[in-house]
Amino acid sequence: MRVERVEVRRIELPLRAPFETSFGRTTRKSFLLVAASADGVVGLGECVADDDPFYLPETNQTALHVMRDFLAPMLFALDVAHPREVLPAFSRVRGHEMAKAALEMAVWELAARREGAPLWRLLGGRPGVVEAGVSIGLQADDASLVERVAAEAAAGYRRVKGKIKPGR
Repeated sequence: MRVERVEVRRIELPLRAPFETSFGRTTRKSFLLVAASADGVVGLGECVADDDPFYLPETNQTALHVMRDFLAPMLFALDVAHPREVLPAFSRVRGHEMAKAALEMAVWELAARREGAPLWRLLGGRPGVVEAGVSIGLQADDASLVERVAAEAAAGYRRVKGKIKPGR
């Protein structure tokens, strides 16, 4: 398969509740949605970088630059027999793991859609329910944190990750 087109769009969504970490407080999440196309079929991937470099050095803007100017041209040059070939083909580019992962994810989904198979099958998994966890930002006080954890557990989350910072 030859990937013929890659489109990247910046998406911004409001959070249901403010999310605070030691790096700051946010009420919106920005991310890049990547679409890879071949033979009229489209696969999607997500780049989970942030707009700022406070948590990790990779940002949405740097990921967009690296995908557009380096990774997508490398991908267009490949004849992809299997999605496992994509990541090694990007090895000349140092770092930028989120940009690489976003394109790789899009190719995995593209391959699954072209084959008419569920993605879990291509990945070597099995069908079923995937348990998800939730990350809870800093809360105003201990009572608010306990209340929030209880609400998330009641919603079905089996794992909870809490944010911390000095003094909190």
